[in-house]
Amino acid sequence: MTRRMTIRLASVALALAAVAGAWWQGTNPRSGGAAALPPMTGAALHLAAPAPEHAPVIAARLPDLPPLPARFGTDVPAATPSLPDEVSRYGLPCGLVVGAAPEPPAMVRLTVADPCNADAAIRVEHAGLSFTLRTDLMGRAEALLPVLTDPAAIRLTLPGGATREIAADAPDLADYDRAAVTWSGASGVELHARERGAVRGGAGHVRPAAPGSPGAAMRGEGGFLTALGTQGAAQTLVYTFPRDTLPGEGGVVRLSVEVPVDAGNCGTAVEAGTVATTRDGDLAQSRVAFTLPGCAEAGQVMVLQNLFGDLRIAAN
Repeated sequence: MTRRMTIRLASVALALAAVAGAWWQGTNPRSGGAAALPPMTGAALHLAAPAPEHAPVIAARLPDLPPLPARFGTDVPAATPSLPDEVSRYGLPCGLVVGAAPEPPAMVRLTVADPCNADAAIRVEHAGLSFTLRTDLMGRAEALLPVLTDPAAIRLTLPGGATREIAADAPDLADYDRAAVTWSGASGVELHARERGAVRGGAGHVRPAAPGSPGAAMRGEGGFLTALGTQGAAQTLVYTFPRDTLPGEGGVVRLSVEVPVDAGNCGTAVEAGTVATTRDGDLAQSRVAFTLPGCAEAGQVMVLQNLFGDLRIAAN
């Protein structure tokens, strides 16, 4: 291989020398004028010879491409993210979510969320109680419900008629007595409890204007009143009293339903229901219907005293 390459290089050198000499002779003034160039030799042709037969060949295959659309520039719709079938005006998915968590004293914190039912009335029912929750602009509502059974079964009805049921435990219910009144409309029904012979307006007279507190009941100091519902719709008042825990002398708690007569309810018919726990774990329920005095009696108070039995306070 080395010898063949040397011979070829020598041939190339001789050919170049011949060409150069001919050019010098044709252009030198002393040569007697221009002379024709000699014909090209085989060595000169060898310089333009093609590449060796065994030179490497690189082959590549382009990937297959999808066919072009019939018309260049055809519009292709942009991909859009999938969204829930129904969303609220704030972009939140529709659907009712209900929570029920027990809290002392024998209560359940009820939470409701439905973004597509903003400012809506939701009816809540439990063990004879009935009241209306109204959701806010985000579809949320909350209530602290004094329950009457353990476990407590709660039913919710939405404006469209759909219902949802939920349950929660009330492990400390046996430590308390409860009485409630429920009604609809703007009749202004009130529940009053006079503990241990309390006089009207005095200490121990639990009423909407002086409802007491859950903390006092948990300490065994007295009862409290819980108001549930929306004015003009279904409403409920629940009185809770600590059972066998009030210190001092024994006595009774006298319960009554009262309705102040005013220009808004005078002469109207009222239907109400009452429900109370008993010492054997049952519920005592009743319905009552009556008509309020005429508007000439506005400012008076109608008192119904026989709807509940007295709650007995044990002496300690």
